[in-house]
Amino acid sequence: MARFLKSSRALFVQSAALALSAALFTPSLHAQTCPFDTGGSDAVNDGVVLTRYALGITGAPLTASTRYASLDPLQVKANIECVGCALDVNQDGVVDTIDTTVIARHLAGFNGAAVTNGLGLTSAVAASVTSFLANGCAVGGAINAFVHGGNTFALGAGVASVLGNNDNRSLTLKAPESTIKLLVNPAIRDDGLRITYAREGGVASPNTINGSGANSVAAGVVGATIAGGGLASAPNAVTADFGTVGGGIINNANGDHSAVGGGQFNTASGIASVVPGGVGNTAAGNFSFAAGRKAQANHHGAFVWGDNTDSNVASTGDNQFVIRAGGGVFLNTPSVQFGPSANVHAAGGEESLRITRGHCNCIIATPTIPTGSGVTVTRTAVGKFAFTFTTPFAGPPTVTLTIFLPPGGPGYTTVLTSFSATGFTAETYLGATLTDAPFTFIAIGPR
Repeated sequence: MARFLKSSRALFVQSAALALSAALFTPSLHAQTCPFDTGGSDAVNDGVVLTRYALGITGAPLTASTRYASLDPLQVKANIECVGCALDVNQDGVVDTIDTTVIARHLAGFNGAAVTNGLGLTSAVAASVTSFLANGCAVGGAINAFVHGGNTFALGAGVASVLGNNDNRSLTLKAPESTIKLLVNPAIRDDGLRITYAREGGVASPNTINGSGANSVAAGVVGATIAGGGLASAPNAVTADFGTVGGGIINNANGDHSAVGGGQFNTASGIASVVPGGVGNTAAGNFSFAAGRKAQANHHGAFVWGDNTDSNVASTGDNQFVIRAGGGVFLNTPSVQFGPSANVHAAGGEESLRITRGHCNCIIATPTIPTGSGVTVTRTAVGKFAFTFTTPFAGPPTVTLTIFLPPGGPGYTTVLTSFSATGFTAETYLGATLTDAPFTFIAIGPR
């Protein structure tokens, strides 16, 4: 500003020509700087003169008691009104009291809305003035600096605003001990990325929240992460230090260092507990794991997997490995496989075997099998019973019977009378007399 108050327009034109020449022949261009931001202008001289001009003061009083007091006040006034000298900050084609007031405030250290308040400018013009100053008073070009309060760029349809570098230098956004936000729907809520400084006691680690603006990290928590997901009516939340929710809806990490990967209605509340996804799972024990559907790892160190069944499957003690798999469990290691109906067979070796076992309550007229599955029983006569396998074996199994002593003491025996792939028959005695009596059985045969 000093040169515009002291020098003639001819000097400005000469300077402008030199600047243009530099732009044409210098391979690396630097960002433009407002003429009053180059270090030669200040609030107590330039700012005072501009303020007086804005108040309508002319003649010698315009420059009195400033370093410009010895200059011709008419020339100073003419230099202030130089439209081509980057002083027309509101870009209305004339340098007037509004422009000089803005520059005076700028030199005095005013920022943001305080630079334009009370000047009767529309919000769009006020934003344009702030952008003009931030953009180095680029006259005649697009005003495209990012400024406080946001921008409304006059770009073509579908043309995105871009903030960043055009070279390989890093870009740093600073907000010391505060919050940085990248919002996609700020008019409604904080949908988008929010990184917030957090300190609790002697521990400081930022909390990162992405996705729905309804997602939240509890007060006093540090090092939390919500990577995305959530809805206004179904948010994700972290309530413990260093907890993580990857996405989904209505997922909660409530234990220190706990994690929920995604899905919905999942909770990891134990220390270092994990729910990778699924629906309705809870890892409540420390170092527990729950996955699938409605798996409840309620104890420390428990691992619980739930299949598609719509009911809870839960651990009953610490360090359990619990699996609900209605279609069977196959451990191809390759030694053992667990099939449906609690049948167990070896996948390798000499034979692939199946086991069927049970307890026959054969002391009553209509016997039952209260323990075991995969077989039915019929009483054909006193002390005589016929068993049928629900699923036949591939060949005749080996059948073992063991008497289950009824009331009355010893003396009871049981005898296997026949066996085949489809079933077996047995008789029970008290001494040498056929008598109804309970017993257990095990059938092991080829699958």
